[in-house]
Amino acid sequence: MEKEKKSRAEVLAVVENMTGVTKEAIFRHTRERGPVHARAVYCYLCTKDAGSTGSELMRELGMSPGGISKLVAKDRFLTKALKLGS
Repeated sequence: MEKEKKSRAEVLAVVENMTGVTKEAIFRHTRERGPVHARAVYCYLCTKDAGSTGSELMRELGMSPGGISKLVAKDRFLTKALKLGS
C-alpha cells in the first residue's frame, strides 16, 4: 500500500509548525541557523513525502543544485535522529 503524497504546501505547513520558522524566513536568502535548518527539513521532507525533485526545489528556493543536495543530505541525518521524518 503506497503512502499518499503530500503537496509542498502541506509539507511547508508541517515544517513551519515543527520548527517555528515562518514561510517567509524559510524562503529568504539567509544563512541564519534557524531558517537554514527549517529549509533543510523542508527540502528533505519535500523529496521524501511530496516526491519533489531537486530541480523543483532549486527553482522554488533560488538555490544551486549543490546547495539543495547539501541541505537534503544534512537533514537526512538530523531528521532520522529526531524521528521527524516518519
